[in-house]
Amino acid sequence: APRGTAGLAGVILGRALAERGLGPATLGLVVGAGLAGGAAGTAFVAWYGDRVGPRGALCAATALTAAGYAGVAFVSSAGLLALAAFAGLLNGFGRDRGPAQTLDLSVLARAAGNAGRTRVFTRYTFVQDVAGAVGALGAALPALTSAALGTSRDTGYRIVFGGLALLSAASLAWYVGLRAPAPGGDLRSGLPAD
Repeated sequence: APRGTAGLAGVILGRALAERGLGPATLGLVVGAGLAGGAAGTAFVAWYGDRVGPRGALCAATALTAAGYAGVAFVSSAGLLALAAFAGLLNGFGRDRGPAQTLDLSVLARAAGNAGRTRVFTRYTFVQDVAGAVGALGAALPALTSAALGTSRDTGYRIVFGGLALLSAASLAWYVGLRAPAPGGDLRSGLPAD
């Protein structure tokens, strides 16, 4: 999923739940479920990632994240929100964690040459941090959306989470189209072969 989505979701998730009348206990449940889902996804990648291949695993993680954002957009009960967070690998950290990051790092380690590995990981971390910060700047989007449409704040949050779901789903086309780079080759060409 696009890196800025985690930054935005991390900042607005608690407020979105509060707009629905859900308290801190529910926020803890939802964030905890999302972190558990991310841990389960990372464990799956650790055990089965080589069988599935990086492209397949990244597509699956991205599709799950899109479904999780859609769940936050459309459901209101604490149990269903926790299920959406778990299945969607969502977290309240504001920074991407879980199987997608694990796969990113393994792809970078495999594709980068020894001489360029530090540079590649530094750029990756920098881009991830900047994307998270830019995403967090979007925290005003729900209020702006609800004001522009004349709707409640809750509706504004739901629309933004729906937009995050669509953005995540759209990024699947990018993962599907990636080609395999040669070891130590040009990282812009994509993923190792499945």
